[in-house]
Amino acid sequence: MWPTNVTDDFLNECKKKKEHVQQFPEVHLNVWKNISTALEQKGHVIAWDLCRAKFHQLNDFFVNSALKCGGIFGNQKWSYYDRFLEIHDIPHDAEVPKDVEFENDQNNNNDDGKNALLTTLQTYYFI
Repeated sequence: MWPTNVTDDFLNECKKKKEHVQQFPEVHLNVWKNISTALEQKGHVIAWDLCRAKFHQLNDFFVNSALKCGGIFGNQKWSYYDRFLEIHDIPHDAEVPKDVEFENDQNNNNDDGKNALLTTLQTYYFI
């Protein structure tokens, strides 16, 4: 488990490189290495592969759970919801269109379906 301040710094670095991390899972290795180096300069020693794994974990949660409910779970909003909206260039007032679903939604590991949803949201709100 990453401390909150490390995760905050990590997501700030991901936001700086959002044009690259938006291509997940096809992000070039050097992007993760650069993020790892930036974190090290802030005093956090996190290997590039752990950065990639952390982004994968958080991004999956964002796409599979948080995005579908506006980040609200019970009485609380997921603390990283707004950051992921920014990373994916999705407006804060965006709503997931009801007709947008993952291809083969029974398989939540379907990266093509996740990417299709994010692409749809990104283009839907920036016409």
